[in-house]
Amino acid sequence: MTDEEIPEPQALEPDDATSDQQDELHAILTEVIQRLRATETKVQDLERAFGEVMQEETRKRSEPAPWVWVPPPATTNDPRTNVRAFVEFYNLTYFGAGRAQRIPECWEQHPGLAMEIATLAAAWRAANLGRSAHPRDAQSWHHHWRPGAIDRMVRDWTHPSCLDGDHRPAGADSRVDRFTAAEHTDTTAG
Repeated sequence: MTDEEIPEPQALEPDDATSDQQDELHAILTEVIQRLRATETKVQDLERAFGEVMQEETRKRSEPAPWVWVPPPATTNDPRTNVRAFVEFYNLTYFGAGRAQRIPECWEQHPGLAMEIATLAAAWRAANLGRSAHPRDAQSWHHHWRPGAIDRMVRDWTHPSCLDGDHRPAGADSRVDRFTAAEHTDTTAG
């Protein structure tokens, strides 16, 4: 159909019934618009409140428990950085007390020790940070986890020279961590 074939609409003379219907429709539409605006305001208020709750939850997830006496190790999105920060925290906080040994700088070159330190760090964080932290778990970490891990570090995972700052291979051969391996795979594949 061409433009010439489209019939022109014929003007209708409004009668009283049509005018009443238009007024009623206008009133209904006005009410719908008011309700939509009110709903939009409520949704915005809910979004704002939800955002505040999520910020609070995020803060609570990494907030130190009241019994954490010294500043805790930093937390990032990179597990390697978290474990390295824990090693620094551990050496500053626990080394020199009783039989406590310093975690050697070469810990990442000993795969068994790296696994041990990673779980030690995760256990410390679970026991001492966030809403699920509990003093019983923190005390268990001090009583069981820490001494056990350090005993295995000295006995199983490192050469005695490593503890004196002179790295020597011991145990399994050094390996690349899975995060670095994945980054390497991503860069060679792309």
